Amino acid sequence: MLAVIVGAWAATSVLRGEPVTMVGEPAVVTVTAPAGWSIAPADGIWLYGERGRDFDLEGFVLSTGNVEDLPNGWALDPEPPDGGALVSVTGGYIGLDGSTLPGWPLDFDLDDRPPPIPGAADYLAFDHRGFDWEIITWHGEDLDADFEADIEAVVASIGFPQLIDPPEGTAVFDRGVLSIGPGARYPIGSVTPVTVADRGNGSFDLLVVSAPSGPYAVDMKMSQDCELAWDDADRAFTCGTERWDIRGKPLSPGSGWITSMHEGGLDPDGRLWLTPLGSGGRPIDVASHWEEPVR
Repeated sequence: MLAVIVGAWAATSVLRGEPVTMVGEPAVVTVTAPAGWSIAPADGIWLYGERGRDFDLEGFVLSTGNVEDLPNGWALDPEPPDGGALVSVTGGYIGLDGSTLPGWPLDFDLDDRPPPIPGAADYLAFDHRGFDWEIITWHGEDLDADFEADIEAVVASIGFPQLIDPPEGTAVFDRGVLSIGPGARYPIGSVTPVTVADRGNGSFDLLVVSAPSGPYAVDMKMSQDCELAWDDADRAFTCGTERWDIRGKPLSPGSGWITSMHEGGLDPDGRLWLTPLGSGGRPIDVASHWEEPVR
């Protein structure tokens, strides 16, 4: 079997009879692919032609043939090898709340929606760490039984590397998200200041809110004249005379909602993460974070 790790990297495809390991950093998703298959990093234009120019994809494409033979835009009218198959595993950053992993191992039967692309054989969609993931397969005529078993093994092997644990009181960019460490550091209902490590453009500070269904955070620096603080006695964010509740709703006349927020989620191993880009100057409805507990 061929162990493959895919991240933000460039590489040519691999077509070998013997196992070959390809490694990229950061490793956003992992898969074990059968020896003899070819594989290459996914690219929006390669998959979807000009309409994919703005797609910032993570992931990969596998083929029983040679993926280098696939032209730009091939996913709009795919032609899998006769007797063989194509498999695409792609994720795009959406920055939305939550991890809706359907459980392990991944199973196409968990998604009963028809494939969104004509001619596709299998389809599975889920969100994880702020990415919208899709797994799609295409079968050639008279799919070989061995390749059918290979496809099941490829899908079952897909995983997401464990996030690193930053020092307490800090957050780090890791695998496309802000890793803030294990949930045990953040008791439910707590608001904790953390400093995001400098990546060359300066560090910044967040207040992490630990809600029952996952964390979210607000930027402490709301403006040049306002640095947000948390008043635990009154359970309110404060800046001068302005006040907001724990969901960012204004408590002071004339104030608007807090608009610089980061949603987050909980990994199966208990580690917490936040979306790195924030809400782009718009308020976020975090009511769902205070619903049914997941931890």
